[in-house]
Amino acid sequence: MARRRYYRKRRYRSRRSKTKYPDPIGELLYLLWRIIWWPMQLLSDAIFMFLWRRWRPQTKGIPSITLKGEYVKSKAEKRISDYLYKNEIKYKYEKPVRVWFGLKKLYPDFYLPEYKVYIEYFGMMSDKKYRQAAYWKMGMYERSKIPVYVLDGSQYNSIEKNLGEIIWELKQKNS
Repeated sequence: MARRRYYRKRRYRSRRSKTKYPDPIGELLYLLWRIIWWPMQLLSDAIFMFLWRRWRPQTKGIPSITLKGEYVKSKAEKRISDYLYKNEIKYKYEKPVRVWFGLKKLYPDFYLPEYKVYIEYFGMMSDKKYRQAAYWKMGMYERSKIPVYVLDGSQYNSIEKNLGEIIWELKQKNS
C-alpha cells in the first residue's frame, strides 16, 4: 500500500507583516462569520423561494422576449404575442382587470382593446395546483362577466390556427 503524504495547509501571511502568526481577532471574526453566514444563506434562499411561489405561482415557464420587445413568461405567450404583432392586432400584455366587485385584481395574459376581450393561456393544466388556480380564475371572469378566450397546453402546437379562428370570430362580431 502506497504511503500517503499529508501536507499541512499553509496559512496566509501578508508580506508586510513581520509576525509569525496571523491576527487572532481577525481569525475569530472570520470563523464567526463562517459559522453564522451559511444558515442565513440557506434561510434567505428558502424564504425567497417561498415568497416567490406564494406571490407568483404561475411563473414556471421559460421567459422570452417577443418581436415587440416585451418580456413574457413562457414560449407559448411569446408565440401568441408574435402572432398578434405580425398581424398588426393591438394588444396589452398582462393588463390588470378588477373582478369580484372590484376587490380582486387579476392579470390576464393579453387584452385586445380593439375588440375589448381578453386572451388567457393556461399551459400547465397537468399540475394540480395550477389547474385549480386556472378554474378559480375562469370562475372569477365568468362571475364578473368579462369576455375571455382560453387557450391551454393541449393547443400549443396549433396556437396560431386557434388565434386565427378567435380573431376571425371577433371580426365577424364587430362587422
